[in-house]
Amino acid sequence: DLAVPTADHFEPDPLARAEWISMLAAFLNREREADAIVTAAAARYAALAARAAAVRERPRMMLGFFDTQDVWYLNGGRNYMAQLIRDAGGEYFWNDDRTASLLRVNFERAFLEGDETTHWFAGFGVVRTRSTDELIARQPRLRHLAPVERREVYGSDAGLTPRGAS
Repeated sequence: DLAVPTADHFEPDPLARAEWISMLAAFLNREREADAIVTAAAARYAALAARAAAVRERPRMMLGFFDTQDVWYLNGGRNYMAQLIRDAGGEYFWNDDRTASLLRVNFERAFLEGDETTHWFAGFGVVRTRSTDELIARQPRLRHLAPVERREVYGSDAGLTPRGAS
C-alpha cells in the first residue's frame, strides 16, 4: 500500500484541484489518461462558468457543517468551493475571508451570517442525515436558520459506499 499526502483542499481554483489527478496518475504511469480527463473537465467547466456568468440573480449560498462543540466548519473565501459557487452564478456567504482551507467558526457567527443565505450546501457534518426533519432533530437550533426553514439544504454525503466513502 502507498499513502501519499495531498493538499488539494488548499487549492483556490477548482481546476487546480482537478489537476491533482495528474499528480496521482504519475504513481500509476497513467499521466496521459489523467491529462485527458483534466482537459475535458476544464473545457466543460469553462463552458458552464461562461453560461453562469450571464445570470442576473445570484443566490447567496452557505457552505459548511457544525459539530457538537458549537463550532461550524466552512470553506474560506479563497477556497476552491467558494470559487465553485461564484463560477456557478452564486454568491458565497463567507466571500470576504482570505483563507484557502477549512475554518473553524463560532456556531453563532456562522448561524447569523448564514441566516441571510438562500441555500445551504452542507458537508460531512450531516452524514447519514436523510431529511431536514432529521437534521433539526440532531441540532434543534437549525430550525431557525433561513435555508432550513425554507428546506433548501443539500448534502454531499447522502450516498455512501459500504465502506463509508462518499
